[in-house]
Amino acid sequence: MDLYRFIGKFLLLFIAGYIIIPDIVLRCIGIGSWKRQNALGVALTFDDGPHPEYTPKVLDILERYKVPATFFVVGENAQAYPEIIKEIQEHGHQLGMHCQQHLCSWFLNPWTTWKKWDEGVATLEQLTGQKVKWIRPPWGVFNLALWLWLKYRKKKVALWNVMGYDWLAHRSPEQIAQRILNKTSVGSIVLLHDAGGQPRAPENTICALEKICQKVVIEKKLSFVNLD
Repeated sequence: MDLYRFIGKFLLLFIAGYIIIPDIVLRCIGIGSWKRQNALGVALTFDDGPHPEYTPKVLDILERYKVPATFFVVGENAQAYPEIIKEIQEHGHQLGMHCQQHLCSWFLNPWTTWKKWDEGVATLEQLTGQKVKWIRPPWGVFNLALWLWLKYRKKKVALWNVMGYDWLAHRSPEQIAQRILNKTSVGSIVLLHDAGGQPRAPENTICALEKICQKVVIEKKLSFVNLD
């Protein structure tokens, strides 16, 4: 029984040190990560792409309203669609890394964590010819290895403080847009998705995006800015 207690205590300490504490510090409290930005405007961000059907439609809407954005791309998706990465660059948007694969940090050991993030950064830098500055972990969750990787590789983490739950297919474009408009204020970082989530969910995001681009400026009297 003493051995079982020891193993139990060890596992609890390990989980606390490797997952719970880093996640609370970076995600919940926001120490060492950006949940708001400092400019007098709103930063629009997209996760999980690029996607051959949805990302070009997002880019068209952003171009129409002259809205800058940051795309946190999945490395394996970027490898599959390098022409879309180039298109994002040509439109003047920022690119950040969302890991080589869309994996939850809670379930990755230290070696896999380090490897997947190094792979993702190398993938994006090879495609763009530019250094990766910003990262955002899938689901915004951390482990201790990722925390150490961030420090060692000198990367910045951008999380968010406004989201429309647009990865859920039952969320209508009106619901997505209204939630974002209700929550957005000066310094907000808005999370949307140009891929991923439930099947066909990005279609609702694209329908909501036009209203968001219009009403943040007209009703909120706020401009859109990039993370830098």
